[in-house]
Amino acid sequence: MKEEQAIMLAEKKKKIPSMNNYPKNILSSHTKQQIYMCGLHFEQGRVKDGRKELQALFSPHSKHLHNLIADDIFPIAIQQHQSGKIHTALELYHYILKYVGNNTGTKANIYANIGLAERDYGNKDRAMKFWKKGLEFDPYHGNILRMTGQMYHEMQYLTSAREAYLKVLNYELESDKLEHKQSDPGILGNLCDLERQLNNVNLAHDYCLQALAINPHTHRAKSSLGTILLQKSKLLPKHRERKELLRKAKKYLGEAITHAPHLTTAWTNYGLILEELEEFDTALKS
Repeated sequence: MKEEQAIMLAEKKKKIPSMNNYPKNILSSHTKQQIYMCGLHFEQGRVKDGRKELQALFSPHSKHLHNLIADDIFPIAIQQHQSGKIHTALELYHYILKYVGNNTGTKANIYANIGLAERDYGNKDRAMKFWKKGLEFDPYHGNILRMTGQMYHEMQYLTSAREAYLKVLNYELESDKLEHKQSDPGILGNLCDLERQLNNVNLAHDYCLQALAINPHTHRAKSSLGTILLQKSKLLPKHRERKELLRKAKKYLGEAITHAPHLTTAWTNYGLILEELEEFDTALKS
């Protein structure tokens, strides 16, 4: 489910703090320098020095500023995560959790990242544990719901996956926070694949069409739609109609595997269609 993977994360675009981007009269110049040096140490691989800066930053004397400092350490943890230093990122995520205070949004984002890091390690159960914890602070956290849905989907817990996907769609359509209300084509593509696996062919077909109407390049939706058309072709009694539907299925599957060659099921079904079309041509010639 790599194509539709949730992107890391709500704070991804936030950079490691520079010396000049702090609001005045909140953090002292000394604290700003410590945060800057902390990020620099971790970025350059001086983990022990980074830890020393962390301990100094979160001293009892600065307790009233701990939540602000934690907000600025969060991007440093993300930078470590994106650099593949997952162990260090996890250490930082867990460290700042103790200091973010009552900011439920930040806590949910941190738990989202912890779960993602655990998933990157292959620890699916731990990933789910932390994502569920994040949902306690923000029940409609879009990234967490996407990732839990994808995880359930991969593990074939299809009912749970559907529930998570539908929560995302319903929230996106009902939320007053979104300026342009539009369903996520990636989620619609996942629902198409999920309903197809449950043999809800017509519902799956509708989800695929919705996904492609929003984004014609949703390759998982193309793959699923091609597979659905292949299934439907087997129910048609007339050879001409069946052949026409197979050609449409071939088109969608061909586009899917051209741009997303990791979709192994699409390759298999594409091969089946080629065989059936060849049989049609052979039958016509004989």
